[in-house]
Amino acid sequence: MIYPIQRAYLWLRRFTHLRGNGIHSPFAYNFVCEVINNNQTYYTYLDHAPLLKSLSLRNRKQAKLLFRLINYVQPATTYIPPTLSHLLPLLQAGSTKTHIQFHDQKITPPVSTDPIVIITQQPLDPVPSLTDGSMIIYLNLRHKATKCQWKKVISQPCATLDFDLYHLGIILITPNLHKQHYIINF
Repeated sequence: MIYPIQRAYLWLRRFTHLRGNGIHSPFAYNFVCEVINNNQTYYTYLDHAPLLKSLSLRNRKQAKLLFRLINYVQPATTYIPPTLSHLLPLLQAGSTKTHIQFHDQKITPPVSTDPIVIITQQPLDPVPSLTDGSMIIYLNLRHKATKCQWKKVISQPCATLDFDLYHLGIILITPNLHKQHYIINF
C-alpha cells in the first residue's frame, strides 16, 4: 500500500520533468522519449511474461528499462550484480551479442573499443575507464553510499550525460556531447 502513495508523491514532485520537458539536446530528448519512457510492448515481454509477472511493480518497470537500455547500447559485455541473476534471460534477450558477467565490486573492462554496460547496486571502487557509448546504471540511487558514489562519478569529465530517475541513475559516456544532468520523472 505504501508504494502507490510514494509513487504518487514522487510523480507530483517531478511533474515538471515529465516526458522530456526542459531537455534541449536532441540526442538526450530522443533517448528519454524512445528508451527511458517507452511504453510500447517489446517482442520479449511476452516471451518472459511469467518472469515479469513474478516481480513487484517497481521491479517490473526497472527490469523492462534495463532490457531497453541493453537493447539500445548493444554492448559487448554487460556486468550485473549477482542479485539480478533472475533477470539474466531478459537481459540477454536485449542483445544477442552481449556477454553477461557477474561482478561484486571490482570490474576490469575489456581492452576493446566496444561499449559496455555496468549495472551496479553498490559503489564501484575504482570506477573503470569506459569507452565511447558505454553506460553505467546505478540501482538503489537513494541509498546513501550509492548517492555519494553517483555524485563522484557524474563530476568526472568522462560522464557527459546523466539521468536521475530517482531510484535509478544512468550515466552515458559520450565525449562528443556537452556535460548535462537531467532529472526524469520515471
